[in-house]
Amino acid sequence: MILRILACFILLCSTALAADVTYYFNSYDSNFNFLNPDNIVDGSTSTYATCNVDTAILFQDSNTYGGGLSYSINEVHMRVYYSITDTDGTADLELLPWFGPAGEDTENKAGEIVTVIDGGVNVSSRWSEWYEISNDSNAPKPFSFSDIETLEMAVGGASHGSVLPELRVYKVEIRVTYGESIRGMTIN
Repeated sequence: MILRILACFILLCSTALAADVTYYFNSYDSNFNFLNPDNIVDGSTSTYATCNVDTAILFQDSNTYGGGLSYSINEVHMRVYYSITDTDGTADLELLPWFGPAGEDTENKAGEIVTVIDGGVNVSSRWSEWYEISNDSNAPKPFSFSDIETLEMAVGGASHGSVLPELRVYKVEIRVTYGESIRGMTIN
């Protein structure tokens, strides 16, 4: 009986003590063809930058992580809040994580491109699914909070068709799942 209680306690501790924290990208250093790019980094899901051209790219260079956490990171995910206006055209949206400051050696810093939308039409405002980036072949191993601090993100958009739709990008977030592992238990 005591072993059962102990086993239940260990199971509860191992699942209940993992933590998630979410940050958003709050600045950019270069923009190509997004209109109102400040709106992507203002933290709001009410304001947006728009793309209604063949190609637009915004390179986000900072997020809201403010330091102070030093736990082991288990996973890192990203997602984007977006919409597409109703027209006869289609739109594409891609995210590209960049591991480490752009000013450093760029070899092996770019992550894998994640296609959020490929040929989307008439999409109401919504969050994309979460995409894991900690398992990216170029992600730091192990991922640390100092890596979160230097994580950057490229947002790429494109519109196609005789009447170009308006791709609206509101906000890009990263979610960090963290905790310490001791004999299978996750603790903070």
